[in-house]
Amino acid sequence: MRFLSLSTAVLVVMSDLYGKPDVSVVVIGATNRPDALDPALRRAGRFDQEVSVGIPDESARMMCVLLMFLLLLICCVHFFIQRFYRICHNFVSPDSVILSRDGQGNYKPSL
Repeated sequence: MRFLSLSTAVLVVMSDLYGKPDVSVVVIGATNRPDALDPALRRAGRFDQEVSVGIPDESARMMCVLLMFLLLLICCVHFFIQRFYRICHNFVSPDSVILSRDGQGNYKPSL
């Protein structure tokens, strides 16, 4: 049995797909060691674009952390809203307003 390296396998698949008009392929890869990549992968004509992202400075790191906290907050709020509407199945609008003002979930709707 013949074992191929990952870079060789990618090059073989790309060669098989080359020139086929009905095939579209997007390849995304990431590494923190671009010098360790097989030079055959970086030759002209292999990939259309190569994007290099440098090390973020302090303000960029702060923005990343703020974005992560914002996304976490959005997920928590979304979860709470879904749970809130799930437990308020028979509530009418005034019941929901009173429940949201109560804040402890002690209110029971008048049925």
